Amino acid sequence: MCLALITAHQAAKAQSQFHVAPINFSQGAWQYRAIYDSSQQAPAVVAILAIAQQSSTVGDNLVAVIYFRNSDGHNLANDTWTSKSWDSTDPKEVLASVVSSYNLVFDDDLANLGTSVDDVARFGVPPDPEDYENGLLGGDPLALAVATDPNHDDIIDLLTLAGYKAADVPFEKLASSLACGSKAVLTAMAATAEQVAAMPVFDTSGADPSVTANSRAMALSQTYSGTLSTVCPGAPSLPIGHIKEVIRLPISPWFDPFTHGPVCNGSFCTWSREVRVRKIRVCVSGTTVCIQTKDVTCGDTVACPQTPGAPPAQPPCVVPPAVPLNPVRLSCEPDNTPGYQPPCAACGDAVQ
Repeated sequence: MCLALITAHQAAKAQSQFHVAPINFSQGAWQYRAIYDSSQQAPAVVAILAIAQQSSTVGDNLVAVIYFRNSDGHNLANDTWTSKSWDSTDPKEVLASVVSSYNLVFDDDLANLGTSVDDVARFGVPPDPEDYENGLLGGDPLALAVATDPNHDDIIDLLTLAGYKAADVPFEKLASSLACGSKAVLTAMAATAEQVAAMPVFDTSGADPSVTANSRAMALSQTYSGTLSTVCPGAPSLPIGHIKEVIRLPISPWFDPFTHGPVCNGSFCTWSREVRVRKIRVCVSGTTVCIQTKDVTCGDTVACPQTPGAPPAQPPCVVPPAVPLNPVRLSCEPDNTPGYQPPCAACGDAVQ
């Protein structure tokens, strides 16, 4: 049974075409994460998930909204977006739904989304999202009246503060003064995330990582602001608070490749290996660029079938050939965990 599950999981990895870009955008208590399709000639963002910090919501507040992109692939100004939300107050349940919908199976995709295999497994079959617009679920009896009220933003503020089933997504309010505002912000985030997804794995050969990271950060900032002005003149007054990209690069060779183990349970055996990885977190806030680093140990595990009835001297199964080191496809701690240095306000950290 366990072997079947592992085999199915490995097959799912081979077939998975959707990934989460290693970048997030933030405004106050809300973060935005982009999901892209890797089966196209270039990465193409298909959805953006907005999710609130659970500590910032009260009562029955909606904790997440997902925006689906309809793109003609040629002119960003022609993009349209539709939205849905979940009748749930648990962000982890929402993330489990997103993981299920897009078959997100790589550890780094789960980390970029802000969840883990264990958290996803807790929910079995997670709920599907429902129609959503302008802060309320589509079936809400207040939806039509609030959407057409000139004081819409103030009403949504009051409803969320009262613990009503509503979402106070910052960019929706900031963009409400412009007919094309919301579309421009979403499309700008999508264009920036696609640029990150298309960038090669971070290469420090002969280069100062800080210089390389700084140039990447400025390019992302320019893509975001440039897309805003292209899609909706006047929209550059609707900035995202922070743009964060996490880059991973190896700082050591594999530690004893596949010599940890094997650990066998009668059906299959696993070998594991580790490597030290330096995470570089690049944050942009307006014209301020902050570059932080921390070193962590990341792991990689490979399983193979155990030979039934093998004598003790015979290897329980054949060790798979070592695969090249890819710091992006490793099991690491989530990229938003503490430990980055130096402290930086642009990254949302207290400056000491």
